[in-house]
Amino acid sequence: MNPLRILIIGLLLIGALKIDAQSENNNSKIDQLLQVPVDKMAKSFLEDSLMKSISIGVYYKGEDFTRHYGELDQGKNNTPTNQTIYDIGSVTKTFVGTLMAKAALEGKLSLEDDIRKYLDGDYSNLEYDQRVIKVKDLITHTSGLPKFLPLSVMEEFEEMNETLADRISKKTSTYTKQDFLKDLKKIKIDTVPGFKYAYSNAGAELAAYILERAYGIPFERLLEEKLFQTAKMTSSSIHLTKAKEKTYANGYGDFNNPTPAMETPLWGGSGFGKSTMSDLLNYIKYHISDDAVAQKSHQVLFDKEIIRGDPKKKIGYMWELNTDDDFGAYISHHGGAFGVQNWMLVFPEEEIGISVVTNQSGRRTAGKLATVLNGILLELANEKYASNQTETEQITATLLDYIEGSTNGQPKRLEKAFHPDLNLYYNWNRAFSIWSGKAYIQDTEEGKPTGESGEILSIDYVNDIATAKVRISHPEVEIPYIDYFMLMKIKGHWTIIHKMFTKEIDK
Repeated sequence: MNPLRILIIGLLLIGALKIDAQSENNNSKIDQLLQVPVDKMAKSFLEDSLMKSISIGVYYKGEDFTRHYGELDQGKNNTPTNQTIYDIGSVTKTFVGTLMAKAALEGKLSLEDDIRKYLDGDYSNLEYDQRVIKVKDLITHTSGLPKFLPLSVMEEFEEMNETLADRISKKTSTYTKQDFLKDLKKIKIDTVPGFKYAYSNAGAELAAYILERAYGIPFERLLEEKLFQTAKMTSSSIHLTKAKEKTYANGYGDFNNPTPAMETPLWGGSGFGKSTMSDLLNYIKYHISDDAVAQKSHQVLFDKEIIRGDPKKKIGYMWELNTDDDFGAYISHHGGAFGVQNWMLVFPEEEIGISVVTNQSGRRTAGKLATVLNGILLELANEKYASNQTETEQITATLLDYIEGSTNGQPKRLEKAFHPDLNLYYNWNRAFSIWSGKAYIQDTEEGKPTGESGEILSIDYVNDIATAKVRISHPEVEIPYIDYFMLMKIKGHWTIIHKMFTKEIDK
């Protein structure tokens, strides 16, 4: 199963609709490709009464596509725009990771450094069995540091209600950098650093502080001078200015409750970044470019264990790294804050990037956003594999590879038509039998026709699945065979994944 794909057939079969959307695009190729399906996805997303708005940005091989739907605040008719400022939550961590890649390239620090090199005072507690925490461990979530500092933040999740965001904000809004560094001396590490993945916001904050110490520049200024200017991100920051408050999106929680703004006295690297769709697309373009820092930040730093059940997932400089069946290697990150959630996904080699944002944060928000993201990917995959042949013609071509491959003695064509795990199912002497596709291909002798012929009787398909019925006849045999097939479109090619067969008349 493609690691990015979610079941979205129902979503894509929604009928024609009208929906108000804020558009800032020309009638480009990507606009023509995505406008109708994205409208449908947005309509489905906003049918959930908790969801107020959604902003969608796609960069596709040199073209931008942005659309904005709904209202930031119910009843105010304030559809977001490319200039709306959103909290982006943990996508901020990729800013930290990118700056770490820059610092390593410039020799400002080494990923192998003991983190205590950048801490003043006694932090002898930050090791386990004489194994130190390295800078690399902070940006791969393998440091052994807790998820949050202060530790009491975790207690708030024991009561999940509309007051959760306010309770957390109350605890963190007065928690200073001095408090953080003081509490860091009390942490007990209970595992060898660098070997166990455990997501840590505290580790991300410490990484931001280490960058500040390495450069001798305050972290937010470091972001501006070393990343935002390079990536042409003119509206991104950690803290809001008075001017930016005018276009800042209010957030809403899982109970339709307003949520506090994401502000912190700490460095903010764990999840307090703010950005616009225009800036996020420019950030995507930066990570697609051949910039040495961007490319370095995509390197694998941790792959010692299976992460969240996905054996293909690895960790780079705060980025999650993976591969997709259709588009190859990608980097991604999810961001959640008090009243916003977003996904960012970038395929550097394919020059594709997607950012989806909503000003609502709840238990099902991430999954609903992922459905939109995957729907966009499906449309792009269909475009990638598009040809002048209709789907029926492409399915027919695969069936002919089977028919002519088996009857003309062409095992290579059979191999092309069959999925490697295909089996053939039939009754033999009234007993259920299974014949492996591999054995079937091996029994097909090269250059030795069987004398049979085939006829396609029917084809039926929906999206990327199909069924077909074929008759196989022999001039010297009175009763033909009937084959039933299941097919699936995989990497743009219709493939037979299942076959059943029987005699047309049972005598």
